[in-house]
Amino acid sequence: MSIDLLFSAFILTVSGGTHSPYYLYALSPLLAGAFFFQARGALLTSLVFTPLYLLSNYFHPIQTSDNIALMTQLAGIWLFPILFAYPSTLLKDINRAREELSNARDELSQKHEHLSTAHRQLEIIHDLTVLLQAAPDLISVQERVLGAVTTDLGFSKAVVALVDPSREELGGWLVYPAEESFPKTQALPLKSENGQIFKALLNRTVFKTTGETLVKNTELNHWLDQNKWFVLPLYLREHPVGILLVEESGLTNERESTLMTVANQAALALGTTILCIDRARSLAVETERNRIARDIHDTVAQSLFGIVYSLDACITMLPHQAADVKTELMELRSLANSAHEEVRRSIFDLWPSALTIELFMADLTNYINSCCRPRSFNIIFNNSGDFNSLSSGLRRTIYRMAQEALANSARHSGENLARLYY
Repeated sequence: MSIDLLFSAFILTVSGGTHSPYYLYALSPLLAGAFFFQARGALLTSLVFTPLYLLSNYFHPIQTSDNIALMTQLAGIWLFPILFAYPSTLLKDINRAREELSNARDELSQKHEHLSTAHRQLEIIHDLTVLLQAAPDLISVQERVLGAVTTDLGFSKAVVALVDPSREELGGWLVYPAEESFPKTQALPLKSENGQIFKALLNRTVFKTTGETLVKNTELNHWLDQNKWFVLPLYLREHPVGILLVEESGLTNERESTLMTVANQAALALGTTILCIDRARSLAVETERNRIARDIHDTVAQSLFGIVYSLDACITMLPHQAADVKTELMELRSLANSAHEEVRRSIFDLWPSALTIELFMADLTNYINSCCRPRSFNIIFNNSGDFNSLSSGLRRTIYRMAQEALANSARHSGENLARLYY
């Protein structure tokens, strides 16, 4: 800039000073300073060029008539740069504002992208949750988890395996989309020596496969080696649920974050389903245990009490009433056979579904007579309802209640007659 100013002053000096035809050309460095450095540049260049301009006129005599031209040109040296600096300042502000708007646009675009990703994650999780609520079994849950990973997230292939908490095994391998080449694999114990997948599940670590032995099963390991996998352990709190393998082609940090979110939801869904199945199994075992205990109490225990009661009577009858004891023992053998049948009925739940009112009365009469021998105990039935229209389970419950009540009456009341209203 200094060289330009000196060169412009030199041109004015050699071309006539105030009368130089290159006056406007000599202002170009001032305009350049105003353009690039705005008001500060305009003032500085004008300040430097003013003495240079006056020096260029020193070598040319100035007439009185030239004073107006001199003052006009000096005013131009100051006014032109200052006026030119103003639009330059505006242009710079406009560029700055445009750059800020561009940055704001990029920032908003990035935030919009993040919000779109989060919205998609929420949609996938919501759809997965809705679908899992209607899943009839564990395999359906697995299929819908794999469908969410592949169809919704766009991964080409996914594999899932589940942990059996009661046996501490990893099995139930399932691939989506389904492939005929996928081997059927037996469950393996949940131990680290069974492969890198088992080690990752036990250590709760995420990793990408690099050719190591994933599963200690030749066929399955060979099939898995055909692809590169992103392996995610599935946990429900501190309990291992299973393992999820996703074919990692096209996996980015953003998609990995989305996949982790969906995997957490999948672990929750699968773990909840497994817990429900386990609780249902435990409840079924407990219910069956209670049923057998109740049936044994209501049938076998009563029959055994009757047998013991009759044996005591036989002991008192010996040896004087040996013939009667023999007859009583034969009846006791029949009662013991009935008790044996009751045990089988309790274990296998072989209760007849067609328990009619006639069979109801006959079975109760025979049962009470067997329990109360050698004395007799009569039952008078008063039926005022439609017994046969009841469900089989309700009829069975009524029978057990009547059986217990009549047996207690026969043993402890000291009476020989009871009325049963139903």
